[in-house]
Amino acid sequence: MRRISGFRSKKQPAQFERVLLGITKAHYHKFIYFCCTLSQETTRVLTEASVTGKRDVLRGLKENVVVGRLIPAGTGMEYHDKMRSKRISSIDDSI
Repeated sequence: MRRISGFRSKKQPAQFERVLLGITKAHYHKFIYFCCTLSQETTRVLTEASVTGKRDVLRGLKENVVVGRLIPAGTGMEYHDKMRSKRISSIDDSI
């Protein structure tokens, strides 16, 4: 293990814990619930998200493609920028 300069001054090696996540489990640590439903544990993820009141704002490419919306990239970026500015202006108006 290579020591990092910040740890060298304290004379303590960096501490870490190795965790190997499979593709299915890696999605769950992103807090993107709709994206998680595209994996093998769809029912469990949707049930857990609905019971706990989770919301997904569909910011990623994969989620927007599955739902059939414009993706937040390329030609769809203009649409998403307009929607973001509308949300910001409505928040400013309410204050």
